[in-house]
Amino acid sequence: EPTTALDVTVQAQILTLMKELKREFGASIVLITHDMGVVAQMADRVVIMQQGRIVEQGDVLPIFRSPRERYTQELLAAVPRLGAHAGTDGPPRIAATAAAAVPRTASPVLSVRDLAVFYGKKPGGLLGGKKQAAAVSDVSFDIFPGETLGLVGESGSGKSTTGKAVLGLIPFDGDVAIDGQQIGALSQRQMRPVRRSAQMIFQDPYASLDPRMAVGAAIAEPLLIHGIGNRSERTDRVADLLRRVGLGPDAASRYPHEFSGGQRQRICIARALAVNPKLIVADESVAALDVSVRARVLDLMLELQETMGLAYLFVSHDMAVIERMSHHVAVMRGGRIVEMGTRRAVFEDPQDAYTRALMAAVPLPDPPMRKSA
Repeated sequence: EPTTALDVTVQAQILTLMKELKREFGASIVLITHDMGVVAQMADRVVIMQQGRIVEQGDVLPIFRSPRERYTQELLAAVPRLGAHAGTDGPPRIAATAAAAVPRTASPVLSVRDLAVFYGKKPGGLLGGKKQAAAVSDVSFDIFPGETLGLVGESGSGKSTTGKAVLGLIPFDGDVAIDGQQIGALSQRQMRPVRRSAQMIFQDPYASLDPRMAVGAAIAEPLLIHGIGNRSERTDRVADLLRRVGLGPDAASRYPHEFSGGQRQRICIARALAVNPKLIVADESVAALDVSVRARVLDLMLELQETMGLAYLFVSHDMAVIERMSHHVAVMRGGRIVEMGTRRAVFEDPQDAYTRALMAAVPLPDPPMRKSA
């Protein structure tokens, strides 16, 4: 998994380097990955494994063109493909019965104006301080009920910093309003009721769950913090949330290590939903998942959005995932938004050269479209 956590442009550079070294030294490569786009771009032969066994193997082109095993077919079908949603204005509908769309004239759940985040201390004092560096500058956007803003960019572009800042998790300058309330001058105690309206899902589900705490207790913790319900009501709420994310109520007594990565991310989603938020910031929330599990988690998030009217700030470096999930897209580079617009406008007619470079660097899950080193 040498490129799993990398953005598409750095990933492309690493893959090109691997091809060059392979050619220069005559080396063989065993490339372990869950990214079928990387497989298509790099592999001569493919071995497909499921539950510790090889279920299919062969040359890369026949495997992609006519896979024999059902598991291989499911893997390839789950791969998000850039351009698959061309001509549409929003994500695909998942829920059988979706809530009525909230009019765009409604007030935004999240309003951000001139957001700036600085690292380091201001110069001055006996020690002189450390020169400040701007991680985010002049970022402004709105997110409305039932809509997703996809925030995409390279590693270090400021997208995760933006996600943390808008929830008040790190200091910031500028104006941020959650559900109509400005949060910039609020203390941690004053922020507590605001946090009922906005929750976060992190990239690593295992690291964001206490391994010593049973899953039911982890999901109920926000309810305890906000004083919601009695013990019986919290137990019923946890059971309902586990059912809603596709896990049974019996999961409440188990611990995080007893679940797969995709199941742990579902648990984190259930915990984020516990206090009925209006906004969820998802920070690289599916980056560590394999393609089939990732597809199921994304479908779950879309279904919850449709049935509950959730607003998402969806932070990712995966352009295909951003295209699948977003109504609007903001492209960040060097701490600034360089392009922003509807999903259709950004992906079908990108105006900025950086946006076009990001899209061109996406590895295509199609061996005949392999890019030269």
